[in-house]
Amino acid sequence: MPFNIYICGVGGQGIGLLAAALAQAAERSGLEVHACDTHGLAQRGGVVSSHIRLGGDALTPLVPEGGADLVLA
Repeated sequence: MPFNIYICGVGGQGIGLLAAALAQAAERSGLEVHACDTHGLAQRGGVVSSHIRLGGDALTPLVPEGGADLVLA
């Protein structure tokens, strides 16, 4: 069963950097990582979200709706 992390915020807050750091740390600790970023109007204060799924059971990088184990906003 994968551990699902959903991170969201406003463009310019470093959401992508935080997601990349978490994914890299998990990968270095030996976990299988699937991740992706979605960008709205990030340069104009729009929504930015990142999906990170940890574990071998994750087949896609997107966290299913209502399936997040950890939400950072």
